[in-house]
Amino acid sequence: MGLFVFLLHLVLAVITNGGVGGGDIKLMSVMAFMMGFNVTFLVLPLAVMMVLTAIYCITTRKGLKYTVPLAPYIFLSYITLLVLECYFERRLINV
Repeated sequence: MGLFVFLLHLVLAVITNGGVGGGDIKLMSVMAFMMGFNVTFLVLPLAVMMVLTAIYCITTRKGLKYTVPLAPYIFLSYITLLVLECYFERRLINV
């Protein structure tokens, strides 16, 4: 899974002419390696945060050409998943 995510982000970086940074590629590859197929769960919190940022940019009239680093979003998504996983695991054990 780590290799698949690495190649996918590398292709995106080449197509977008550097739109995805090298650090983002490495971070996502390592997270995919650690999480395995559960890396797909990173998409939901990541998408929510990206949409909220897009809404913020539109409402403050910065436009959609505003650039935002991807690494903080990836990190916050991972932390969100860890917290949710610990919460639900604890609830299942206590039931």
